[in-house]
Order: sequence, then structure tokens, then C-alpha cells
Amino acid sequence: MSGLTETQSVPASVRAAVLERDGSSCRLCGAAAKHPAIHHIFYESQGGSPTGRHVMENLVTVHWMYEPRCHETIHSNKRLWQPVLAEVVKHDGLTAYELMRRVRRSWGRPR
Repeated sequence: MSGLTETQSVPASVRAAVLERDGSSCRLCGAAAKHPAIHHIFYESQGGSPTGRHVMENLVTVHWMYEPRCHETIHSNKRLWQPVLAEVVKHDGLTAYELMRRVRRSWGRPR
């Protein structure tokens, strides 16, 4: 199948479970995802996730298109966002932006 992306190859049952876990909200910014995409945190081309390619621990819901451009933000700096998102999926309701704010506060930096 040409044009098949990693998102499209996620089994429907796993996709549904990720959307349910994330409340169909973007795990980067926290807003309801009008066009949700199931995004791999660690890519197969980079060695994949230690737990597997299409497991919930390696998948997050993000905005796919339009504003905000969360999917593009993740791709603009994968080295920053991959470990943040890997931690976010361990905590219900936590977003990447909130985790980053907490880390900055713990360092004594202003928001």
C-alpha cells in the first residue's frame, strides 16, 4: 500500500484506546483535538520504542492539522519532545507543556 503512514498502520483497537486515554485531546497542548492524530513517540526508523511500535506507551494524541500546529512542533525538535512525551503518557491528563512548566519551576526559572 503506497502512502501508508505510521499513524495509519496503528491497529484500530489501539488507536481507539489511545484516543480514549487522551480524551481526544492533544497531549502536547491539552486542547481538544479537532483533527486528532495518533503520533508515535519513538519512530521505527530511529530504533523504535523499547516496548514496541504500536503500544500505548509509544503513542500520543496530537493536533494533526490547522492551529495549533502541535504535530509540526514535535517534528521541529524531536530530541526535546520525545523524552517529554514518553513521560507524559505515564500520567493521565498531563500535557507536555504542563510538564515543561513544572520542570522550569523546579529549576527556579520563571514561566
